[in-house]
Amino acid sequence: TIGALQNSKHADQARSREQKLRVTADAELERARQNLYAADVGLANAAIQRKNLGAARGLLSHQAKNAPDLLGIEWRLLWNQTKGDQIETLGPFPTTVCSLCPIADDLLAVATASDGAYLCEYPSGRILETLDKGSKIPTQYRVAMNTLIYLEKANRLVHFSNTGIQMWQGPEWKKIEIPNHVSSSRPYNSGTVSPSGDFVAAGYRGGISIWSAPSMKLVGELTCNPLPYSQSVVFAGSDLRIAFGNRKTIEVWEFQSEPFVASRNWNVDHSTSSLCSHNQWLVGASWSGDLTTWDIESGMVVHEQPEAHGTFIRALATNSTGDAIYTGGGDQLIGRWHFPSLAPIGFMPGHGDEVWSVRSLGDQIISGGRDRTVRIWDSNLSNARPSPAGLDSVCQFTHDGRYLVGNHRSDGLTVWKTSTFQPTTNLNLEGQLVAITPSDKLRLASYEDHLKLVTVDPTSGNIESTRHFPN
Repeated sequence: TIGALQNSKHADQARSREQKLRVTADAELERARQNLYAADVGLANAAIQRKNLGAARGLLSHQAKNAPDLLGIEWRLLWNQTKGDQIETLGPFPTTVCSLCPIADDLLAVATASDGAYLCEYPSGRILETLDKGSKIPTQYRVAMNTLIYLEKANRLVHFSNTGIQMWQGPEWKKIEIPNHVSSSRPYNSGTVSPSGDFVAAGYRGGISIWSAPSMKLVGELTCNPLPYSQSVVFAGSDLRIAFGNRKTIEVWEFQSEPFVASRNWNVDHSTSSLCSHNQWLVGASWSGDLTTWDIESGMVVHEQPEAHGTFIRALATNSTGDAIYTGGGDQLIGRWHFPSLAPIGFMPGHGDEVWSVRSLGDQIISGGRDRTVRIWDSNLSNARPSPAGLDSVCQFTHDGRYLVGNHRSDGLTVWKTSTFQPTTNLNLEGQLVAITPSDKLRLASYEDHLKLVTVDPTSGNIESTRHFPN
């Protein structure tokens, strides 16, 4: 009996120790979970400041899935900011959106990296018809480049891709036969239509083909040197002048008359990712993120904007009036620039990956990219929100979520309104932000010969109290 009692006592002690260890382990696990949540929210905030909305969305989505009970107002504020400044988001499409082609006011054609082509209702984005499901990209084509163009006079859609040329006739958008004289199986990677709509040109490895529209009768071939894929082909100001860009040069060719024998007009050393033209100006974007404007007649550089995006620019377009251009690239941003001066106007975050295509459509911009979406923007970028550049690592949200407060590298303490990310107060005060009180007052600490703690109202900037702590 005594042995049984002792065994029972030892069992109770073991259960008690196990329970204590379990409680300790659960508490440690909860602490680790809360620390991970705080770390992901902090990283998401930093990603938003860098305008990397895709990374921020990933971090916040992970916490929403794995720790829904921890989501607070800070999560909701950051999640709202990751939605970007687009008016509407269409998709997702099966793969990367390579090319966008507006048709009238209510249709949009979309080409993807798998050489697929889709006809969508605009602006809802509803896919009305899959024109081509596409195919696996041949391994010899390192980058999927394909282009859709619309021939308005013939109401015809033409798709230049790695697998050749395809055409559809509106309004039923039935596929039509390619004339025998067209090299329909040649791998094209960029296409354009002339200002009058009477000619079509497309680039391929080592050359450019030119057709009359809408018959698609071949009227000329240009052999271009060097041979790498052309990244952009545009009619430069007229039907009789073509600009061709690749990774090394830009060449401008001028036609004298039919049968379209061309002579080189001028060329420059420029690593070109995209070209566009308006009136007498030619604009080129580079793989290093630079923008350059040339005078088409002389080839002289008119304006330059080095490191316009800080990374490569892949998409370039002018608006209908020719007073602005739009860009998109590896930094996931849509940029707007005065044309032809290239003075910056603003940037729009929203895409979650590289931007591959930008087009202007009336008072809106449409863009697509590697996040497999098409996004619609206000062409004036009137709702652009500048990021709080220059903040150091110490920044906190107020308890009501209306403000973000941080120590600025040049202006002391800065208070930003979270709904617009516009600064509301710049406090030129010495000290480091150490806390925000439950009543949303700011506590700043500074130290010279002794510690000083200052309490500040974030909206007015008034110092409400100062406490000194002698050594």
